[in-house]
Parts: sequence; C-alpha cells; structure tokens
Amino acid sequence: MDIIEFVHASIAQAEPFQHHQYYGHSHLSFSRESGQGEMRIRVNRIFQRNGLRYQMSEEGEVQQLVPAALAGLVTSDYPPSGDEKLDSLLREAVERFTNRSPSARREALGLLWKAWERLKSLSEPADKRRSTQLMLSAAAREPEFRKLLEEEALELTRIGNTFHIRHSEVAQTEIEEDAQLEYLFYRLAALIMLVLMARR
Repeated sequence: MDIIEFVHASIAQAEPFQHHQYYGHSHLSFSRESGQGEMRIRVNRIFQRNGLRYQMSEEGEVQQLVPAALAGLVTSDYPPSGDEKLDSLLREAVERFTNRSPSARREALGLLWKAWERLKSLSEPADKRRSTQLMLSAAAREPEFRKLLEEEALELTRIGNTFHIRHSEVAQTEIEEDAQLEYLFYRLAALIMLVLMARR
C-alpha cells in the first residue's frame, strides 16, 4: 500500500502536444492529474475485483472501506454536540478508523471511547452519573428501551475499562483481531449517534 501511495505521488501521464515532422516523433508533456486519475481508477478496480475493502482516495491515500450497511456510523457528519472538543474527537476517530494502518485503527477506538466519556458528562459536568442519566432519558422515553440503553451504556463503559482501549494497565485484555476492533467501534458509534440525534 505504501508503494501504491508513493507511485501515485509521482506518476504522470505522457501526452503528445507537438509533432516533429523531420524526425517523425511527438514532443510530450506530462500531466500529473491525468496520470493520477487513471492510476486511481485501475487500483480501485483491482481492489474491487479481489474483494479487498480498500479504496484509493482523490488525495492518493489508500483507505479502509466501511461496509455499506454501517457507513452511517462511520461518518464525519455526526450531529453537532455543541461541544467542540467532543466533535473534534469524533472527527478524528472516524478519520483514523478509515486508515488502513492497524495502529491508527486502534487509536480510533481509543478516541471514540474518550468521546463517549466526554459525552456522558455534557448534560451536567459537575455530576457525571446524573449527567449520564439525563443523557439516556433524553434518548429514550419508553421505559423498556430506556432500561436497554442504560444496560448498554454500563456495558460499554465496562468494556472500555476492561480492554486495552483507553487505559494501558497490565491487567487489561488486548484486542487481538481487527474484526473485534470493528465490532466494538460500530457498537459504541451506534449508541453515540443515537444520543447525539436526541440532543438536536
């Protein structure tokens, strides 16, 4: 992938612009834009044909694709929270999650959990427990669904403290598989999206 990105940064397509009649050849100019555009088309076709979840962006970065059914959870268009720090954490988490680097994707999960902890304190900063209750009540008024959200919020907080996501204590469990990392990211992203939509 690094080689693909390196070549994209340098590639240009030769285009004839003047024919030299005496020697019977054309003078050439080199269009970086045309060359890069053609390369992106071909590289993305190879990814698609081989079932690889990657795509080369207009900027020449190879990014990890998100399954179409979950694309709404991995977006830079989260509803604004009214808190610039929280919105920034969410944007950065999404940006790193679509990076092909495993370490960047792990950082994305940590950033999303930081965003979750900050979101829980927005309603009443001096009392996080009460703030969380207010947040969940705003997201669900029906008692059974409200109970479900509370259980999910508690479980996600426990996961963040048990696994090597936000903290790095020796006793914490490592997340070894990329599929597990994705599952946790989508799970928390769904709850954050629900809560933010209720705040609008």
